[in-house]
Amino acid sequence: MTDNLALRLELAMHFEHVKERIVAQWIHAMKAEGFFDKLSDEEKQKEPEKMYNIFLEYFRSDSKEKINDYAKSMIRKVVLEQLTSTQIVIMFHALRDLLGRAAFDKYNKNPDRYITMMEVYEPIINELLRMAYEIFINERDKIIKQKRDALYESEALSYTLMENIADGIVLLDMDRIVFINPAFVFLFGYSDKNQLVGTSMTRLIAQDFHDDFKKVTDSFAKGIIKEKTLRCRCIKHDGRQFWLEVHAVCTTWEEKTAMLATVVDITENVSQKRAEKEQFNQLRNENKRLKATIGERYKFCDIIGKSLVMNDVYEHILKAASANVPVIIYGETGTGKELVARAIHQISNHCDRAFVPVNCAAIPSPLFEREFFGHKRGSFTGAESNAIGYLSMANGGTLFMDEIGEIDINMQAKLLRAFESGEYLPVGSTKAEQSDFCIISATNRNLLDLAKKGLMRKDFFFRIHVFPIRLPPLRKRKEDIPLLVEHFCKSFNNGSKNKMVPPKIIEAFYGYDWPGNVRELQNVVHRYLISGDLSFLEELTMTDDNKNDSSYGNGFDHGGLTIRPAVEDLEGTLIFRALDKTFWNRSDAARLLGISRKTLYRKINKGVAEIATKKHKTQ
Repeated sequence: MTDNLALRLELAMHFEHVKERIVAQWIHAMKAEGFFDKLSDEEKQKEPEKMYNIFLEYFRSDSKEKINDYAKSMIRKVVLEQLTSTQIVIMFHALRDLLGRAAFDKYNKNPDRYITMMEVYEPIINELLRMAYEIFINERDKIIKQKRDALYESEALSYTLMENIADGIVLLDMDRIVFINPAFVFLFGYSDKNQLVGTSMTRLIAQDFHDDFKKVTDSFAKGIIKEKTLRCRCIKHDGRQFWLEVHAVCTTWEEKTAMLATVVDITENVSQKRAEKEQFNQLRNENKRLKATIGERYKFCDIIGKSLVMNDVYEHILKAASANVPVIIYGETGTGKELVARAIHQISNHCDRAFVPVNCAAIPSPLFEREFFGHKRGSFTGAESNAIGYLSMANGGTLFMDEIGEIDINMQAKLLRAFESGEYLPVGSTKAEQSDFCIISATNRNLLDLAKKGLMRKDFFFRIHVFPIRLPPLRKRKEDIPLLVEHFCKSFNNGSKNKMVPPKIIEAFYGYDWPGNVRELQNVVHRYLISGDLSFLEELTMTDDNKNDSSYGNGFDHGGLTIRPAVEDLEGTLIFRALDKTFWNRSDAARLLGISRKTLYRKINKGVAEIATKKHKTQ
């Protein structure tokens, strides 16, 4: 046993005698430093004693390796209690001071012996400190490595998720794109993320959403908001537009405020909601239109009539207006085809846009193209300025093509392209133009026969013949004549009732064919209201075939009379009644009849009044 060991044993025996006092003082010192905050009361008593035993072992044994493992395990436990390196130093220095004081108490009368003993236990304390440092550094490195590995693993997992997630992800340094995942690249139709990284996010957003996006980025930069969801219309690489929902959160990138956002394509949802909204508005408007016409079905817009066939027409008008498809109106001359076309336009969703009527039969073939498509300056002699055509005028509204059966077959091909794509080429231009319009056509011809005979292209026929409406002639709805006459009277009298057609005349109208339909009736009523002359009724003659047709007259019994004697009889009766009422004052009678005195004299001279007088006497 070496002298050094003998000294250590001697000193250890002394320390053993004062162990309780040293341990108690050591615990008190460590409590003051807050070392035992995480230990239980039992651990607070045992741990310092265990550490002290480690120290004593270094005094009793000459083999340090024997106790190193135990010492290291105990020190590691202290380190794992998350004591800092400074706290460990303080802990062991406190022990050294306590040991020094105990040694001084024993050897204070022998300074040389005290110094020798200090030289014995000082290296032991230093060894324990070195061991503590080594363990601390190793444990710290392990912890750092674990955290770094966890961070790398987390970053790798995050990167893998971002690379494979279906939603687009973008990291923005405010407006500048810093990072994007493949889904984001795919959403915008690019082939490589390098085409987007480093560029402005604003250029991917539609112009009318720039202000909204800038407000969001500014709010993030100023710390006003930490999270935001917005919808905006964006632009793909090929120029097409689509809708995105952007959910952005505030984050940090390179020690600066940044914005991390996920983007989802919601174009289908937006389109569906828009379609549902349009359908809702369409149904609501149709409901309003139906309610507006329920109580007054003798009139629909500017169309007059309450017959069953006209109510059927009204139903077709409502369907055509809500369907927004090409409409073809069939009807004889004067049946009111343009009125039907205007009614469809007025109750449609684009009623606030232009209604452009075109009489196709009135346009010469050489001028057809420039009238419909327009022309550019200098495209032909006399073209001193640009001019728009009917298609451009009808953009957003309705193009009404009356007499469509008169269009040249070559022009049909050019119109067909415009009808199908909305694209046309003005005369003298090399740049195509676009127009979005609804097509309503009208004719008094059989278009199917024209197509069979090769006078109309079949593809053109099927393009315009989507929703047919057939207008009945006036002879098929004679019960509407009184309503029509009343309407025309009010219209020509500017709403007043100072002149009306007598009921007997209206009854006479039932016996006429009306080949000119409503237009002819309108002219007859107008002529009567202007002149007050009934002689024009003599012109309304019937053919022999019509005389035998029970459908003409619609229940009116004219006693086998032709129009002329019936009219003469009616005129005589009216003149007699007027003279009788005015005590044969011819001026007053003429005023009452609504005719001039000269006309009354002429009829009296003609003998009409005499015929009526004779008839009256025989009754």
